[in-house]
Amino acid sequence: MNISVIIPHYYVGRRGNLEIIVRDLRTGSRVPDEIIIWNNESATIFVKDALVVQSPRNLGAQARIVAAMMARGERILFLDNDVSVYHQTVEELYDWSRAHENSVVTLEGRERPSPLTPYSRWPKIYGKGLATPRSVFLSLGRGEMMMRSVLLSVVSDFP
Repeated sequence: MNISVIIPHYYVGRRGNLEIIVRDLRTGSRVPDEIIIWNNESATIFVKDALVVQSPRNLGAQARIVAAMMARGERILFLDNDVSVYHQTVEELYDWSRAHENSVVTLEGRERPSPLTPYSRWPKIYGKGLATPRSVFLSLGRGEMMMRSVLLSVVSDFP
């Protein structure tokens, strides 16, 4: 299994986005092998063509890691519940991930001009306007793919 998509969900107002995101993922040029929605809402939900995991409580950002530990893919694609994909987005992220296996491939990030520059002045880098990929200092995390091994190496640094 190559690609697992993790979508953490917790805003009731974004519940309708889930079906759109799953549809876009399932009709793209590179269809993920599994889609896991981690539902942090208290209400149980169902989304066609996705595995919905009902959280016992709102885990916030930790839900990404817990869901990724359940995933079977060698590559993990995190998507926020307010981000969808174009027809070739997953394929392109997959290709770039294969070319840069020890990296996080992201749709957006920030460059760090210097160690003393405040975060608010770090330039934002957005994928849609780029002709070729660029390195960023910080991924904004709204859409990013990485090898499971990269995720595990990062997670192992946390208590």
